Amino acid sequence: MRILIRKKGFTLVEVALTVGLTSIIALSIYASLSYGLTIWQRVQAGLAEEDAALFFSKLNDELDDVFKYPGFELVGNSSEVKFPTIISDSLHYPDTGRGLGMVKYVFDENAGSIQKAHLSISDIYEGRQPLPTSVLADISALTFSYYFLDKEKEAYIWSAEWPPQEGAPENPVLPLAVRIGLSFQKGDRIYEYNQTFSLPLAR
Repeated sequence: MRILIRKKGFTLVEVALTVGLTSIIALSIYASLSYGLTIWQRVQAGLAEEDAALFFSKLNDELDDVFKYPGFELVGNSSEVKFPTIISDSLHYPDTGRGLGMVKYVFDENAGSIQKAHLSISDIYEGRQPLPTSVLADISALTFSYYFLDKEKEAYIWSAEWPPQEGAPENPVLPLAVRIGLSFQKGDRIYEYNQTFSLPLAR
């Protein structure tokens, strides 16, 4: 009488099927994760673009409202700018919620953010320095530059500071325009923006 003894283990066909199914499942999981990561990066980039657009819109409104008054000058360099404008401040201007003041923007390279502070007239005269707040994060680079007519050279020039150290501006109080360039990185993509804002009172 023969007794059949079945050997333990997998056949070559079973091993091949197992490896094939495992590979299909792994590829499916990888494709899902890759697609999800791509969608997340696009959403994050879209949000960053919206934040940048809001930043430029707000800055444009403030530069439109720049005014001239002794003791309140526009001063800036490539990484920060301070100028007199209409500010929103319900604490110091409870009746209207808006009034004359100064706005200061500073690029904090270490934090990778743009910091903003606004000062009311009373803040300025009493020497108070309100703490700045971050208005735009994840910034890799930011530059301010200032456009003016050099009356000696009779040429229009961009300067990295205001008032300029070189050149004699026709209007020494305000530049004709301020240009802002910023860039930020999301994932492996770098986004760059450049906008120029005219100052109505400079003309």
